[in-house]
Amino acid sequence: MKALKYFGHQKFQKFLSSLRDVKKEKVRFVDNIYPHRGYLMNYGAFPQTWEDPKFIDPNVGFGGDNDPLDVCDVGNPLLRMGQIVQVKPLGALALVDENEADWKIIVINSKDQNFNEINSLGDFHSKRPGLLQDIVRWFTNYKVPQGKPFNTLAFNSKLQNAEVATKMTLSFYATQTHLFQLLPIFRLPLISAFISPNHRNKNMHDGFNS
Repeated sequence: MKALKYFGHQKFQKFLSSLRDVKKEKVRFVDNIYPHRGYLMNYGAFPQTWEDPKFIDPNVGFGGDNDPLDVCDVGNPLLRMGQIVQVKPLGALALVDENEADWKIIVINSKDQNFNEINSLGDFHSKRPGLLQDIVRWFTNYKVPQGKPFNTLAFNSKLQNAEVATKMTLSFYATQTHLFQLLPIFRLPLISAFISPNHRNKNMHDGFNS
């Protein structure tokens, strides 16, 4: 049974609308992977980021998936669709999905009761053991119900730290900024406060869209 329809940012739609995602003229669904129903976390993207398919990621060996940078928010509470929240990067997962680089940035949102205490993947694991391993397993298996092969992970399936997560986010933001400057119809004001004023102390990002 299908869990939910897949929504995503449409980078060539005015104002980057979030619409039901279609691939090869078919509406995309997220399958249930036992024992989970749908996603294990708040799942969304950083607006105004883009994984360029023409850029071969040296860490992964493939070009980007032509989508905004995905975000896995492991914090509580469950967020509403389209909700904007501040988040703090904890780490990153370098997924190879159908021969495309598909980075997942693992974050915790500022509404979580343990937000100030969790600053790394190690901190998160000590508070909620097992969830990070489940997330890795879920992304490895989530397309198998569609008859597709298992996904693979770069870095020998190891999660990367918050420093790498921040570096990749800023890199994909710069890529999207360059794309917009090449397309006159999309020369809209860009986010000027992509990194919040608390970046120096909390390493927190603005603009996560669930």
